[in-house]
Amino acid sequence: MSKWSDADTTDITLKASSRFFTSLEDEPDAVNIKLSAGVDPLHKLDRFIGDELVHTSANVVRYRKRTSSGEEANTLEIAYPGTFRIGDIVEIDASIIAFKTTGRQSQIKMHCNLNGLTLLDSTFSKAMEESKRNAASAPAPAKTALRRKNPYEDEEGQGGKRAKKTVPV
Repeated sequence: MSKWSDADTTDITLKASSRFFTSLEDEPDAVNIKLSAGVDPLHKLDRFIGDELVHTSANVVRYRKRTSSGEEANTLEIAYPGTFRIGDIVEIDASIIAFKTTGRQSQIKMHCNLNGLTLLDSTFSKAMEESKRNAASAPAPAKTALRRKNPYEDEEGQGGKRAKKTVPV
């Protein structure tokens, strides 16, 4: 088996992703299903579906949000994909797929396929958005203009006469 590595980072991470489409070459009997309105609200991805690509149930990612109200147990609601922000604590539902590579060095590679994303806690991202909003609405500090000293200003004891001061060079 080949060593686990992520090309994007050197940290210990697990990267999960899902593709919107499946090639009909890979699955000739695949049945196309409609993309959800949350994923493709303007229906721009529909033009890719045709003779070569299909959107199947294996390509669907389920977005959910955990809610708790009072004494009731936690419940899961369907969430819009746009509700997820940087800083949210989420739970991922993923499948790890191992497949054999072709070529001279036949190895087994792993791919982590994203099946679902559940929003557990959004307090950090909400606090970050609130602080950004407060910073944007706060008045900017007044700038004080720098004043230059004039070398020809009156000196005390000169009786109002203009005398040239020596300016260090």
